[in-house]
Amino acid sequence: PYASMQGNPIRYTDPLGDTIRISLTTLTTIYQRNGSNVTGLELVTQMMNDWASFSGLNLSLDMETGIISETGAASSKGYSKTARSQLRKMLGKSKSVEVGFTSGEGSEGEGNKITLGIAGIETLINGTPGSLEKSTMGYGMTALHEWFHTDPGGGFMHSGSLGTSYKNR
Repeated sequence: PYASMQGNPIRYTDPLGDTIRISLTTLTTIYQRNGSNVTGLELVTQMMNDWASFSGLNLSLDMETGIISETGAASSKGYSKTARSQLRKMLGKSKSVEVGFTSGEGSEGEGNKITLGIAGIETLINGTPGSLEKSTMGYGMTALHEWFHTDPGGGFMHSGSLGTSYKNR
């Protein structure tokens, strides 16, 4: 029952609940990416680098608690104001969201959990036209998209055949 606190509610607490959390199990799990082994930590680092790239925010991961937070001064150049605003909302919501991975295709956000499908994201990255930044379809943008499907992100669901419109659950 204390999975979000690594089984130790005394040592690991989240009194405000305003976090994006990576479980310690996720950080140490070995996944398959393009036929090679990759750790959860490497995937989380890629996601955070993507977020930093398009938002201009400086982010850090607390290796003991798995909490991602904004640290230091944000960049004043070369960032998306929308991405920065949305990422700050994601990091500062009143409920925590746990991010995890699967070696498979599909990514999803539901309840208070985001699961990122490594194979699907890699397909998107590899299919990104040369004129676009690869992170446009990468781990960070996919996580941000899936956050909107979580309860703290608004619980939006795809509707329509192409999934281009949204409605609240």
